[in-house]
Amino acid sequence: MEKPPLSDYTATNAASAPPLLNTLTPSRRTSLNRAFAAVYTCAIVALFYRHTQTLFSSKTLVSFYVTLTLFVSDLILAFIWANGQAFPKRNPDEFFATDYKMSSETEDIKIMYETMKMSVEHVVETGKISEEYNTSDDVRQAFSQWSIDGFTRQNHPTVIQVLLDKNKDKDITGNSLPNLVYVSRQKSKTSPHHFKAGALNVLVRVSAAMTNAPVILTLDCDMYSNDPTTPLRALCYILDPDMQSNLGYVQFPQEYHGLNKSDIYACEHKRLFKVHPIGYDGLSGPNYLGTGCFFRRRALYGGPSTLILPEIDGLSPDCVVNQPLTAPSVLELAHHVAGCNYENQTKWGSNVTE
Repeated sequence: MEKPPLSDYTATNAASAPPLLNTLTPSRRTSLNRAFAAVYTCAIVALFYRHTQTLFSSKTLVSFYVTLTLFVSDLILAFIWANGQAFPKRNPDEFFATDYKMSSETEDIKIMYETMKMSVEHVVETGKISEEYNTSDDVRQAFSQWSIDGFTRQNHPTVIQVLLDKNKDKDITGNSLPNLVYVSRQKSKTSPHHFKAGALNVLVRVSAAMTNAPVILTLDCDMYSNDPTTPLRALCYILDPDMQSNLGYVQFPQEYHGLNKSDIYACEHKRLFKVHPIGYDGLSGPNYLGTGCFFRRRALYGGPSTLILPEIDGLSPDCVVNQPLTAPSVLELAHHVAGCNYENQTKWGSNVTE
């Protein structure tokens, strides 16, 4: 069966798609904003020139330090302002809807994007992956499960697929890529734990079975860090021998920028990320908010005398995983601990240390 033309296909799906929660269209005031930015930049340069003149003409040590302080302060403010300016519009739909500069490279990207978009929409519409995307036996084995009768989003066995293995997969420069494992926990309508928010419990157990790394980072799908030193900053606390016995996790606040007038995030969650943490200071720390958090795996098991998670099936916090990710024994244990009935008659997810 031939696929309909891209224009017809997009128009048909656009008509039946639900309304978007939030959209972004290029502003007509873009040219005015750029002109203002140019004038503002000239003003900043003139200010720095004035600071430099004053700095070199200072006759006393006090005036020198005062001018230097003002210079550094204005430099920081200028940097913050520059980072807050509108960078190019990253949404492909919006980009290609504007009068973008046409070249062979952008046209290739546009074709790739439209092809990908149509493929994704086709998969969503048909509910299955086309055979053309099954590029290997491992991928074919993982995707083939979705074709089994009774295999649905609400009712399916555990699916674990190793997408990248640092011992085998390398980038174009020859450096090893990090491990990347897809995990979909078992779901069953007949299980008492089907509707339990246990995704993180499953991921903790699966990661223990496959790598057992001492530090765990949890992120929502819409989270990112614009500071590449974030892990190092967290490790400064986690690896501090004076804090390890009392430290469970290091959490970074979630911040929102450029919100629209409707503000779907309820005033940037200031109550959760800015007010509560200060109020909980000295009271065993703030609540875990589900994202932007570096955990010590040891803390999830409690202290040596107050173990809250059972050390069974090789899930000890001190266990060393010395087998490859794809080893049969490793995958077998990972599938076992991702089962929806694994938590029955255990303390996983039910006890909290004082």
